[in-house]
Amino acid sequence: MQPLLLVVRVESMEDRRAARRLGGWRLVEEGVAKIEQGDNSVKLCVCPCTALEYSRAEIVSGTPLKPPYRSGVLEVKARFSGEFYGTVAWGFWSGWLQADRFYAVRFTYINTPGPYPLKGMFIQVGAGYIPVALHSTSIMEKTRGLLAALKSIFGRSPRREQPRLLSPRSIIPGFDPTKPHIYRVAWRGRRARFFIDGRLVARRRVRDAVMMASISVENALYTLNPEDPGLAFRRLTLENAEEFCLEISRL
Repeated sequence: MQPLLLVVRVESMEDRRAARRLGGWRLVEEGVAKIEQGDNSVKLCVCPCTALEYSRAEIVSGTPLKPPYRSGVLEVKARFSGEFYGTVAWGFWSGWLQADRFYAVRFTYINTPGPYPLKGMFIQVGAGYIPVALHSTSIMEKTRGLLAALKSIFGRSPRREQPRLLSPRSIIPGFDPTKPHIYRVAWRGRRARFFIDGRLVARRRVRDAVMMASISVENALYTLNPEDPGLAFRRLTLENAEEFCLEISRL
């Protein structure tokens, strides 16, 4: 596991020895997935798979029962390899999918061939999404996305746990995740800052939380049904005809 600590830097702002106490990262592979480690890079690869199969590759420090961080910095140099339908995320999150226990402070990429209000690269804080770059394939989709953003911003009382756009505008229109970029999440207490290639792109107030660090790729997106008796985000798997990899290079 030592190579991961060379290519991914996670620091505790309140105690810089915390990363050493974790004893490295855990690797998670589900379905047709693999994690390849090299001297200067790590690849998280998923699929090819049908919509009935689940494929996930993740490196994570901590568990939902024992999340290690109350503040921290996660910085990676990463690029996408190929087109992909599903979700890619890196940063900090609680590890729980139950709506009232879910929380995240991270970068998230979502793509799907069908209708979905969130498609593109985002900065995610809880269930709120700030678009780095939005992907839309039709006027109808663009209109639906704009209406969803306006409803979430100006709505009277949106449910806090429902996914919602926090802005109708992209921070970096035309952003290309297939090119290498350096992403940095700096989270301290109730504040978080997000950087891309050294540029500060967002500041957000965040909930006081205890979370784990995670970098994950999966052929799924998540939805929340308010009538679900478990009130949890449920997984919707997507087809991918080719392998997709998230490549993380040594910093």
